[in-house]
Amino acid sequence: MKRLAIALLASTLVIACSDEQQEEAKSETKEAVESMKEAGADAVEATKEAAATAADKTKEMASDAADATAEAAEDVKDATVDAYDASKEEAQEMLDDAEQSLDEAKAESEEALSEAEQELEEAKKKVEEEAEGDQ
Repeated sequence: MKRLAIALLASTLVIACSDEQQEEAKSETKEAVESMKEAGADAVEATKEAAATAADKTKEMASDAADATAEAAEDVKDATVDAYDASKEEAQEMLDDAEQSLDEAKAESEEALSEAEQELEEAKKKVEEEAEGDQ
């Protein structure tokens, strides 16, 4: 941009013939250079602002991604705990069913043993009665 301004100044000075015209040309050239400097400064400021905005957006996106990851991890943890609890409850139910079956089988065995003992006693009495009758 500086070269353009210098070329503009040089061509304006060559064209200008009188001192007055040369002064006017210098003034216009100076104004053009100042305008270019201001435009450059504005462009630098706009670039800085854009970079700052991009950095803020990047931080915000990274934060959002971290939050989403944390939420997903919490969901996985909750699902794992729920699955564990469900498995634990199912295992407890199976254990309870097995204990109930064992208790029922024990009761049936005790009843069968009692009946067998009763039948044995009856059989002993019959044998004794028959033995007494044979004498």
